[in-house]
Amino acid sequence: MSSTTIDDKYRIVIEKKLRKKINIRPGDKVIVEPIDNTTLKVSILGDESGSLEEDPAWKALHKFASTKKKIPPARLHKFMKEMVWRA
Repeated sequence: MSSTTIDDKYRIVIEKKLRKKINIRPGDKVIVEPIDNTTLKVSILGDESGSLEEDPAWKALHKFASTKKKIPPARLHKFMKEMVWRA
């Protein structure tokens, strides 16, 4: 395990020994996810993955869904209320 300090631009430096172990290189893309209030999970995508915005899973989670048919707010509210009870 290694420790590091976050600089004034909120950057984190990864120790050389750890970089070699996980084979991370400049330009590799990473995903940083909060686990709890004091823990982060960092997943390395690597440079070969291309643009994160082009990933279908990323698009599904971060883009608004569009529909051809409009749903009235009262019907949507009723549907959402029913779904809560099913969970």
